Order: sequence, then C-alpha cells, then structure tokens
Amino acid sequence: MMINEQNIFDFVFYPETISGEIAAMLKTDLQFKEGLEFYKSLKDEIDTPLSFQLKHKLAKKIPDYSFSNCLKLFPVDEDLQAAEGDRLSFAADSPNVNQSFRATTFIDESKNYLARFILGDKEVSLFILSVTVQLIKEFKVTLYPTNEIYTCVDNTKPIMLSSIKEITSISIEFF
Repeated sequence: MMINEQNIFDFVFYPETISGEIAAMLKTDLQFKEGLEFYKSLKDEIDTPLSFQLKHKLAKKIPDYSFSNCLKLFPVDEDLQAAEGDRLSFAADSPNVNQSFRATTFIDESKNYLARFILGDKEVSLFILSVTVQLIKEFKVTLYPTNEIYTCVDNTKPIMLSSIKEITSISIEFF
C-alpha cells in the first residue's frame, strides 16, 4: 500500500478518514516520523478558529466590507530532506534510480492553508491542504514569479508538475 502526503496530513488533521491499515502503518513505520511531526507541530500552532471560507461568507453579509477571495502563501523556513533509504521502496522500483525526495512547504499568514511540494526524481506533486476544511473546492493556484496557473475542482488529488522553477510565493483564489 502506497502512503502519500495527503494520507499523512489527514492522519493528523482528519484521523477519522484514515483506514485502520494506513493508520497502523503511519503509527509504526519510522519513515513517516518527520512528516507526522511536521503536521503535528503545525496543528499545535494554530490559533485562529475561523476558516477563510467562513470569513468570506461573513464578509458577503456585510455590504460595506471588502474581503479578498485570494490567499497568499509564503515559504516555511524548514524543508524536509529524506535521504536514500528513508523512503519506502516497492518491488517495481528500480534500484538504479535516485530515491531521494525533497518537500517544500508554503503557508498563509493565518496558518490555515498550506501548499506542499513533494519533489521526486521525475515529477513534482503539489498538495493544497487546509487545517480547517478537509475538502477545498473550486480554486485556482498561481505560482510566482513564473505566473503558472492551475485551476482545480477540488484538492482530493495533487497537482502534478513535470518540474518547477524557484517559487517565491503562491496564491490561492477561490471561485
């Protein structure tokens, strides 16, 4: 069974959605320790009880109040680097392929939304996650300074990229 970043995130923030088999693997396998610690520390730091969507809904009810439907996310200082051997290998994996990966995280000012790039050898997965809402619907992601735009129906699957340039910030715009 393959465990991805969404599974690790859901295990910390939405444990009721994780199957027993995945939960058992995450609890016992040391290769997931850093990712679990990252999300647990993030969850511990969250102070704000109101989600962006709720603030947006409230703002719509107040005629003279202007509220942006766009969030800016900036890089978190800590990048997780996994060395060869810290990653779960499958029988189909080639032993000649470099099996390292790097994760880079971007977070908004209120610490409610994050974007997590998982940079593999051949592709990049971009996960858009929220600590207040499990399912994010109908949004657009813009990567800066390249201005690459990705429109998403929801965040149930990562955005797959062939590669990325140096990203300084990300915006998420809700429709």
